Parts: sequence; structure tokens; C-alpha cells
Amino acid sequence: MKPLYKLFSISFFISLSLFCNATKAYAQFNACKDTLNRYVAPCTDTSYNPVCGCDQHTYMNFCYWSQAQLNSYTPRACEEITIPHIYPNPASTWVNYRIYLIQQEDAFVYIYDEYGRPKYFHYFESILDVSTQIDVSTLPTGVYIMYAVANGHFAAKKFIKY
Repeated sequence: MKPLYKLFSISFFISLSLFCNATKAYAQFNACKDTLNRYVAPCTDTSYNPVCGCDQHTYMNFCYWSQAQLNSYTPRACEEITIPHIYPNPASTWVNYRIYLIQQEDAFVYIYDEYGRPKYFHYFESILDVSTQIDVSTLPTGVYIMYAVANGHFAAKKFIKY
């Protein structure tokens, strides 16, 4: 009977610990959420000036952060590196893209086809925010993934070539 009692006690304390951790995470999220439920007008600002919300999500700019109705933010992206824009998507001749880093450093851009074969490579020296375009007219029709890599961190976006 004692081993059963010990097993029950151990499982009870493990369950209590898991419940407390889940409650703590829920409380942290609720502390981040603004409870005033104010009306927020739709965003018309399409500029990319990233803000990191207290929910650890990167918002495109202050307007989009305010629509999420959170209590606090940091004026930068949450991630080390982001690719906020690839357009047009789908594309036929050119793809415009932007890479944003939270600190100035070297970066690499790779494009792979849907089978993982490399199709494009570019090196950027000491960048913080760069917008550029590449000619995709010679690529066959299909789905491609663009990877931006800097200091061991990466971001990825898909685009379609038609």
C-alpha cells in the first residue's frame, strides 16, 4: 500500500507543478494584453518600422501593434533577422525583397527550389536594412524558398514563379 501512496503523491505534485506553470504563462500573457477594449482604427500605414510586442510577436509598425491591443512594446523586431516583404508574389520576371536585421552585420541570401536545389546566392556586407530585387525570369515555374542568414540566425519566405 505504501508504494501506491508514494506514486499517488508524486503524480499529484507533478500535476500541481504543471498546472502552476501553465497558470503562470497564462497570467503573463494576460498581463501583456490591454483589457480596456478600446476601438482602434484600421491601419493605413504600410511602412516597415518593426516593433516587438510584449507577446514576442513582431508587428509591421506601431499601428499594427496598437491593433493587437497590448500593453508594451520594444521599437525593434523580435527576431534577429526578418524578410518582411517579397513582392510581387507570384512573380514572372523580378522579385523585390527586403531584409531587416536588428544589428548591423554581414548577411547571405539563398534561394532554393522546391526540391532543395540552390538557385541563387548573394552576400551583403555590413547591412542593417536593405531592399533589392533579383531577376527570376530564368527560373523554371515553381515554388521557391528565400533564406536570409546572418550571425547564425535565419528567416525564410516562399514565393511562386509562374
